[in-house]
Amino acid sequence: MPQQQVEPRPQKRKKKEEKKLEFEAGKVFTPGEVKEEDFELDLESARYHAQKGEGGDRRT
Repeated sequence: MPQQQVEPRPQKRKKKEEKKLEFEAGKVFTPGEVKEEDFELDLESARYHAQKGEGGDRRT
C-alpha cells in the first residue's frame, strides 16, 4: 500500500488588535459642523457632467 503524505497544517495567523470605533448613540451629525473646504466639486469629473446633462456616450 502506498503511504499517504502528511501535508503540514497551515499556520494560524495571529489576530491583530481590533481598533475600537468611537460611537456615541446620542451624537447627531449636523452639516453646519462641516467646513465648506471639505466639499469641493470636481468640475472635470464625468459624474459632474452627467448630472448637468452634458455627459457623453461611449458610441463612436
